[in-house]
Formats: sequence, C-alpha cells, structure tokens
Amino acid sequence: MCPSLQESNIVLNDVNGKNINTYGVAKMSIRVGKISYENNVIICDIALDAILGQDFLLKFVNKIDYKKMTLHTDEDVIQCWIGGKSNMICRVFASEGINLPANCYKWVDIQFPSAKVHDEPVYIESLYETVIEKNICVLAGIVQPVSDKLSVLVANFNNEDIDLNPNTQLGTCESCSKRVSDTDARCASVVVDNPESSPSQLPEYLKDMWERSSKHLTTDESERVAALFVKFQNVFSKTSEDIGRIENVQHRIDTGNAQPIKQMPRRLPLGKREIERQEVHKMLERGIIEPSQSYARDDENKIVQTPIEEDEAHQIRVITRSQYSERKDKVKISDCILDGWDTTEIRQLQLEDPVIGYILTAKEDSNRPQWNEISHLSSLVKTLWRQWDRLVIHIGMLYRNWTDEQNEVNVLQLLLPITKHNEVLKYLHDTPTGGHLGVEKTLDKVRQTFYWPNMKETVQKYCTKCDLCTSRKHSKESPAPMGTYIVGEPMEKIAIDIFGSSPAYR
Repeated sequence: MCPSLQESNIVLNDVNGKNINTYGVAKMSIRVGKISYENNVIICDIALDAILGQDFLLKFVNKIDYKKMTLHTDEDVIQCWIGGKSNMICRVFASEGINLPANCYKWVDIQFPSAKVHDEPVYIESLYETVIEKNICVLAGIVQPVSDKLSVLVANFNNEDIDLNPNTQLGTCESCSKRVSDTDARCASVVVDNPESSPSQLPEYLKDMWERSSKHLTTDESERVAALFVKFQNVFSKTSEDIGRIENVQHRIDTGNAQPIKQMPRRLPLGKREIERQEVHKMLERGIIEPSQSYARDDENKIVQTPIEEDEAHQIRVITRSQYSERKDKVKISDCILDGWDTTEIRQLQLEDPVIGYILTAKEDSNRPQWNEISHLSSLVKTLWRQWDRLVIHIGMLYRNWTDEQNEVNVLQLLLPITKHNEVLKYLHDTPTGGHLGVEKTLDKVRQTFYWPNMKETVQKYCTKCDLCTSRKHSKESPAPMGTYIVGEPMEKIAIDIFGSSPAYR
C-alpha cells in the first residue's frame, strides 16, 4: 500500500547552503539489515537513496561501532559499509606471522574485516606504504571472499629474510565491478594522438623524470609514458624560473559578501628587507604578480584610482587575473577597523563621547580652545588638547598622527570612543589571534590602530581581570620574612618544635 504524503514546512539545505526541494513527510517501513522499522521519512530531491537522520539513530540504535562499522539495535547487529558494496575498499591483513625468504615470494594467508560484506570477487593489490617501507609487494590478483581460506603471493625484494607479524597490513581490496567501471572511465579520457612517439623525442627537461618514472616499467609501458610526456610537454616547467602556467584550466574564487579590510604590513627585520625586495621583483619578472591598481579615497572622500609604482615592494599584491577585470569596479574600500563597524557609526560615537566629542567639534571648526576654556574640564580632555597639532580628521573621524619609532613609520590612530574599548580589547587579547598576551604586547597591538587617553591603564586593568590569564600566571609576591616577637620577661613565650615519632634506641 502506498503511504500517504503529508505536507510539511520543513526547509532543507545542502552543504553549500542551497535549498533542497521537499515534497512532504510520510510514515514508512524502513528495512535495515533483517529488521524493519517504522519511522517518518522526508521525501526530497537528493542524489543518495536515503539518509538515516539523527531521530532514527536516537530512537532505534543503541550503539555505533565505528571501528567495526556496525550499528547495534535491540534486535540485530547491522554491518555497514562506505558508499555501497561496490564502492567499499577494505584493508587486507596477514592472518598469522610468517617468514618471507630473501629475494623470493611466498603464499601468505590473509584476512580482511569486511569479507562478509562482499558477495562477489574482489581485486587485491599491494599497499604503497608497505612497498616503500618494507620493500615487499603483494602480487595483484582476484579472490573470492566467501572462500574458507584466503591467501595471496607476497614477494620479498630485500636481500634479507623478513618476519611478518600477525595483522600486518599488506594491501587493499575492492570490488571487481567497481574497479572495472573506474578503469573504463579513466581509460576513456586518455587519448594518445601519436602512439609512435619515442623517448628520443622527449625534451631535455623531461628525460630525467621519464627515466625515473620508467624504472619499474616494461618497454611497452615506458614508451607509452614517453608518448604522454611528449603530448603534454607544455604542462611541465622547463626551468627553475618557469612556473609552468597553462590556460587549459580556469578557476573562480568567490569571496561572497566579504569586504576589504585594513591590515598593517608584515614586520621584517632590516636585514631581510632587501631580500624581500629582490624576491618581489623576481615574481614581477616571472608574471606571478603585477602592480596593484587599488582604489583609495581622496581628501574629499571620493573614490579615486591610485596606480602603485613597482619600486615599492610593500605595495605589490598578488591578484587573480580572472577576477580582477570583473570585480575592480565593485571594490569597496571600507574605513572600518573591525568587522561590522561603520564609519558613520564610529563618527557618531566619537561625537557622543564626553572627551573625544569636545575636541572633534573644535577640530572641525579649526578653532583651538583657549586654556581658560578647558581648565575646568577633565584631565582626559586636556591630554587631547595638548596634542592638538597631531590630531587630524579623516573621513569625518578623528585620528592621531603617531610615529612608530621601532618600524620607522607614521600611523594614523583612530581615537576610540569609550563604548568601544572592551570590544577592541576583547578582539586583540581574547581571540585565538590575540593569544592572551601580556600588558605591553597587547598595548603594542592596540597602538597600531587605536588611541585614547590613559590607554595603558585601561589595557592593564583589562589584562589583570582576564580570568584565563590570571589562572595561568603565578604570583610574584614572595612570602613574608620571619620577624622578631618582643616579650616583657624571660619565658613569657616558649616555642617548641614537635618531632616524632622516632624509633626507640637502647
């Protein structure tokens, strides 16, 4: 009897976030192993036959053994496999210990855990790691898993005998039908236009690779490899300076709704800056990178194109040519410092700040207040007032011009409103990239972008109250020294060291 389909408002999405078309929910009998289970099933468009959801596993499955690949229910133990029987690749083990003579081959009894799953012949081949590490190889062949005793020929290429321990992995096995279909698919895509190509036609830069690749091949196989190398010779790099660029494959990098961010240049020691400049010019000559044609804002807050000279190494960027011509008109330069910040919001917070707002208003009027006008205000306002000449307005926000003496660069520090202090400190101290550094290092990170009066005290207070930092740092306080106790007369206070119990002596 066909189950009745009921409408449902369930929304399903695939791993890429795309919506999956659903038709409804029906109660069906699901046969897993030898037992049937009644459960609700969502009817939708998916490539797989079915997917067991968490509700089914919680309701009927008591245990999942990932090592043995089994589901344990109240009625049965269900053997599982990956992608169906034909897709399953099993590991092949030696069933018992055996000695392999040097430069000889010998029959070895084998076992593989999922032999009962396969009801058709399987193809067994050697494991690459075993060949490299032990220099032994399983002779490829076909076996019937349902046989009472399974064995394969194992060749020992060493000059000494090798002892194989029980459960040593020798190779892998997979369904013959799966392997045949895969082989047909692979061979159908390989077409050699010139089968008569000989190794003498190989370019000089490919001969060494061909000789190393043909070391264990027959003459016919070696010639086929040479034909492939000749056909696709333009894919390989000709010299160490050649990056081997081809136009046969194109790719697209979708960044979604991600916006550009501001980031300080990487710090480099003075001794490495010349090396960096040389490497950048090498990449320019090879065509790996090209000068940036970024967009920036002028003094009137208009977006203008600013070509960048090749001489400045730190102004060269790696670009994706397939995306550059399409996306350069859509690039938006954001003056936000952290993700989610907006310049209009930051300006409004600066105006509402009791300290920054007063100075920002005066700066916009280009009228520095007199001392008698600010003498009654807080010390924080006076701190900014004393730095009047270092304060600038950029895109409507107040910045401080600060010189980083260590890196010999000038930095525009955003005057951060008090409402954003904890958010910035949490981002620069608590996040995984922050690393819960100490006061001085956290302060250095803050100075690269932000400034506010009494910034050091704020950072020190925040780091001191960090629970994770406090739990991991030991107190530097030393125990109190022993002192002298003043008494009024002899024997007024008596100190006794209690010792015991000690063994009895005669």
